[in-house]
Formats: sequence, C-alpha cells, structure tokens
Amino acid sequence: LTGEPPFVGDSPVAVAYQHVREDPVPPSQRYAGISPELDAVVPKALAKNPDNRYQTAAEMRTDLVKVHGGETPDAPKVFTDAERT
Repeated sequence: LTGEPPFVGDSPVAVAYQHVREDPVPPSQRYAGISPELDAVVPKALAKNPDNRYQTAAEMRTDLVKVHGGETPDAPKVFTDAERT
C-alpha cells in the first residue's frame, strides 16, 4: 500500500516487539495519496486483538469497496494529531 512495511527495526526482535507493542503509522502519513477513509481500514485489519479485526475477507472487502466508491467505511475513523486537539 505504501511501499514500506508497517514496522521496521535493526533486528527481527525489534520488529517483533513493535508488532506486539506499537500501533502502525497511518498509511497517509507515509504516502500523501491515501485517504483518511482508507486509513481507517488498515488499523482494523492490523488490530492487535483478533476480535477487533475484520472477521472475514468479505467484511474487509466491503469496506474497501466503500472507500473506492468514495463512501465512509464501517471501520472507525483514525484521527490525526491535529484532529484530536
């Protein structure tokens, strides 16, 4: 999606730690052409808790089709730092 993995580190252990402890950077912060709507889909797909992820590929596809059509996905919106203040 961005041409970069969600986590990078100096060693496999550093990357594994990030997988467990860190949230991935929203894709739009790495690539300007990505919409906030698509930003909402990615964290849901990568959620740490399996219950918070898409439960089926069809669920994720539904949100991706909505984003492609200019609609808001069912996934919760990811707020930027500026929007939080």
